[in-house]
Amino acid sequence: MALCLCLLFAVYALAGTLFRLLGKAGIEIVTRVFGLILCSIAVTGLVIATKLSFGLG
Repeated sequence: MALCLCLLFAVYALAGTLFRLLGKAGIEIVTRVFGLILCSIAVTGLVIATKLSFGLG
């Protein structure tokens, strides 16, 4: 957990540098990719909850 906290702190501290490095187009691409990943996780959770609720799996 401490490692994750340190990693997130480093990313947040370097956010300005990352933005300049990636540019506006790069940030939009990263945002869309992470949005798709988040949507995939949400759909998977919904499917699992539905299966458990109706005893299908």
